[in-house]
Amino acid sequence: MNDEKFVEGLERMRPYLTKFANSFFTGGSVSYFDGDDLVQETMIRAFKGRGTFNCKDSYFEKGLSAWIIKIMINCFIALKRRKGLASDSRTESLDLLFENGV
Repeated sequence: MNDEKFVEGLERMRPYLTKFANSFFTGGSVSYFDGDDLVQETMIRAFKGRGTFNCKDSYFEKGLSAWIIKIMINCFIALKRRKGLASDSRTESLDLLFENGV
């Protein structure tokens, strides 16, 4: 897959990623800008790791979406740990999912 197709796929997903990222920060304990930071970090990690993304063209969009969401959740967990944010039921369930290799 070429970089141009990959970047186009990321850009098409940006509005969805922004909405998804901001949903993590509805509790008020974190600034609104953390959602934008999360999207940016996710896209950087995705681009750096694009060589590990392997999906047939017919499933490109669905595969990219699932892969990016997994990266975003991992970024969110890392951000939460770095900032020492209190856990809630939503983030605890995400922690359990990804610590168990989902």
